[in-house]
Amino acid sequence: MPPRKRIQKEKILEAALDIVREAGLEAINARAIAGRLGCSVQPIFSNFASMELLREEVISRAKALYHAYMEAGSREAIPYKGLGMAYIRFAREEPALFHILFMSNLNVAYDHYMQLDDVTSRMAICQGIDATGLSPEQMEKFHWNIFIFTHGIAALLADRTVMLTEEQISDMLTDMFRGQMALIREENEREKHY
Repeated sequence: MPPRKRIQKEKILEAALDIVREAGLEAINARAIAGRLGCSVQPIFSNFASMELLREEVISRAKALYHAYMEAGSREAIPYKGLGMAYIRFAREEPALFHILFMSNLNVAYDHYMQLDDVTSRMAICQGIDATGLSPEQMEKFHWNIFIFTHGIAALLADRTVMLTEEQISDMLTDMFRGQMALIREENEREKHY
């Protein structure tokens, strides 16, 4: 009898991630993964104590991929804008993973996206302060407005509701940035006169 082919944990995770990309997180099950790998379900349960643990690992992989996009965005010529472009790029290129991470029924408060213990949020806030010269308090409001706008574009692209070029997206983010800066300057001027 030939030796059994050993299915590595990494291959199981890759197969599960591919299934998620095609059919969503709900589509992950042992049979679907085994079918994709051409094996029985035994290697899946040898590597993962439960399907819930496998799903958690897949979500961790999705987060790691998202963070890689954001890290690449932070190295663009204008890092703050690069982060927004990277967020949108992730939504366009990985719509299923974007849905899991950012469009699930999470019911989180707005400050969830401003938590400084989150690497990406901290990076965005720091890059934003560098780009604008705003105080951390002003930057929080500014970034929230930019985030909502950026998320809207990303969601529309992830759902294939609209098609936009990189240039169009870049122009839209620039316009939003300039508009928000103008509002802050206007508020600062008003405060000087009172």
